[in-house]
Amino acid sequence: RGNPGISFVTFELIPEGQKTKLKLTHTGLETFDGKKHPEYARKNFAMGWTQLGTALEQFLEKTNAAGNEEFSISRIFDAPRELVWKALTEPTHLDHWWGPKGMPTRVAKLELRPGGTFLYCMKTPDGKEWWGKWVYREIVAPEKMVSVVSFTDEKGNPTRHPLSPTWPLEVLSTATLSAQGNKTMLTVRSVAINATAEELKTFADGFKNMEQGFTGTWNQLAEYLASVGKESKA
Repeated sequence: RGNPGISFVTFELIPEGQKTKLKLTHTGLETFDGKKHPEYARKNFAMGWTQLGTALEQFLEKTNAAGNEEFSISRIFDAPRELVWKALTEPTHLDHWWGPKGMPTRVAKLELRPGGTFLYCMKTPDGKEWWGKWVYREIVAPEKMVSVVSFTDEKGNPTRHPLSPTWPLEVLSTATLSAQGNKTMLTVRSVAINATAEELKTFADGFKNMEQGFTGTWNQLAEYLASVGKESKA
């Protein structure tokens, strides 16, 4: 079609356990006249391939989760969206409320960026430590946060649920925050990914327990937000 230059694209699919690594190599970019045709600059090719890769990843996750039931829960908090966002993303806030009721939680690491990790440790009433992590996929402050949630060891290596050997190793979680005046609606949607049929069933069977768990945790969040609000008015 009269476009300048000739280039070649190579796709390599590399198996990594139950996952697949896609390696893309694009050569011949030097044959394009970037000065005369700035739309063919190397950075634009990189941006385009990155966007296509993200779209492919999202498509495969939806396809992989076909027939997979989605867990969803919402709650309105009496606090502005910016404060709720901070409570969800800053260690100084998370340390005060995050985790199941009766299980104090310590933030070990939090890198709030796509590809970053939120690693935390929960202590059970009998003194045991449960580790977990989020790997952030998408961050749109203060509106949306997408992450892959897993149980792990203290180094962040994925492990099985401490109480359920057939719980999915990975759960894709999407949290959205909607401003409603001076209040905020927080919605969390979760689906199991890269899961077997048995793991999908375990996940779906656990919705009631998940709802109870979120309710207890969010009660703590509501109490914390109320205390922060009182301090700011003092």
